[in-house]
Amino acid sequence: SGSIVTSAVVQLTVTKVPGNGIGSVDSMFDLRRLTAAWGEGTNGGNSGALAKTGDATWTARVLGTANWTVAGALSDAAATASASTPVGSTFNTTYQWSGAGLASDVQLWVGNASQNFGWLLQSQDEATGRTVRGFAARENGVNVPTLQIGYTPPLPNVPPSVSITNPLNAAVLSSSANVTI
Repeated sequence: SGSIVTSAVVQLTVTKVPGNGIGSVDSMFDLRRLTAAWGEGTNGGNSGALAKTGDATWTARVLGTANWTVAGALSDAAATASASTPVGSTFNTTYQWSGAGLASDVQLWVGNASQNFGWLLQSQDEATGRTVRGFAARENGVNVPTLQIGYTPPLPNVPPSVSITNPLNAAVLSSSANVTI
């Protein structure tokens, strides 16, 4: 609390590409600050298991409890991207998103933790075939996503300093004198 965020960098590693990279299409990917809570759930792995109560899906923010305003979550995200970066089709390549927009998002969350719903990762070319990518999740181990934050901590709580300059040091005053300090 009270820190000034000076930079933010998100790193994600590509782990799945359509057609094993053959014929896949490169795309610009945006990070947009989410404005609504969603369920992370407990499913793991990458085999497309059925969603469970509490998971986020294409239509549900929290399956069984709340839906996205419009399927896909874009309607529950900031209107403009916080950062964008081109993503290719080479396996195990790590990409970075950075810039003032991400730093601004993190600064907002420092002062308003209840508004931290993370980011939505979206291809700008969703309507184009073969632009989808799979990115490593926290379960991946060596390629776990990272958020690196640069910040200036708040100034320490320094006690005030007092200096009396009037009357002058060693001045002799009568007992009835009015003295301005």
